[in-house]
Amino acid sequence: MAKCAGGRAFTSNWQAIPKKNYLEALTKELDQPGRHLDRFLAPHVRLEGLGREQEATILRSLPGLGPARETDRPLPESTAAQSTAKVETCCSAHSAPRPPASSSLEASQVETRPREKQSLPLPANAADRTLPLSEVSARVKADPHIAPYVAALKSAAEVAFKEPAAVVASLTTQAIEMPEAEPAIRMQLYERPEVFGDLRGGTTRLGREDAERQGARSAGGSVANAFSELADVARSIKAEILSDWSEYVQREQIAIPAPSEELQAVLGQGEMTATSIAEVARNTGLVNEINAFLEAAQQRFGWAGMAAVRGDRMAELRDRMSGIKEHDLERVARLTQDVGRLHDRVQAQHERQERKVEHDLKLTRRSAEIEP
Repeated sequence: MAKCAGGRAFTSNWQAIPKKNYLEALTKELDQPGRHLDRFLAPHVRLEGLGREQEATILRSLPGLGPARETDRPLPESTAAQSTAKVETCCSAHSAPRPPASSSLEASQVETRPREKQSLPLPANAADRTLPLSEVSARVKADPHIAPYVAALKSAAEVAFKEPAAVVASLTTQAIEMPEAEPAIRMQLYERPEVFGDLRGGTTRLGREDAERQGARSAGGSVANAFSELADVARSIKAEILSDWSEYVQREQIAIPAPSEELQAVLGQGEMTATSIAEVARNTGLVNEINAFLEAAQQRFGWAGMAAVRGDRMAELRDRMSGIKEHDLERVARLTQDVGRLHDRVQAQHERQERKVEHDLKLTRRSAEIEP
């Protein structure tokens, strides 16, 4: 039993405090004194005091504390055998003959056999860690950020080459698929642009290049610069695509768990009353399951994917998770939405409860200070 500053007695309702949660709060308190334990114990503080014997009795009755009860201690072998014999004799006098002990054990095993595991809403998927080069090239070409650089290469090539389209297509492919060759290709465009295609213009009767050909040759430098810029941006886009793919492969290894029967029953209630939400908030196991489900969904969908789920932007989610069948994706997205809404309401309930506890504590301290 403890006393407030004003002399009023108070105690903690230890029977309502989960041992694991208390130990976690105690560990945090040791790391950061004065910041965790008071807040954790605040909801369980009672103003009425208990005697030392009462508190000792309560503490001894908590699971894992105090001496073992008589019913928990193993019986001596002889005593156990006598008790078993008495029970069997008593039962035989009032019921049908009992089957052999082995049959009873088998029946018990059948009755206590765990239920079959439910199929996961979204199981793990072992995606290929390496994205094919052809797929990488297709994604780079489809990226909207590369279009202005391809357009600049095309403009320069139209001045230099008779058939610029073929040259642009060839150079674009090389910029994406062979970035390591960019210095050599750039040098060739400066020194011998005719290697990549027929230059504009021609030669005079004396075999010298005419003015248009000379201009086309000079334009090879502009093509080289445009090619280098295209190769740089393609390299950057390619790195981003490969990074996204690596992240996608890691996310695909995360399975979203199936909700327990208890959680399914809660979700099946539809719009819940404040009383029902408060009951869920007090259920530590259910709250932990909700948090674990959303954490797995967060890891599987990623931040942007979860934002799409929360915002009901299914088209965006399908684009990001194209490897999942559409009906499976929509089913797990709807389930995630339901769990997310339940989480938000439970979180709001926790916050209201914390504010109420803090308010009550302030009132208690004030009353304790003004009492004589």
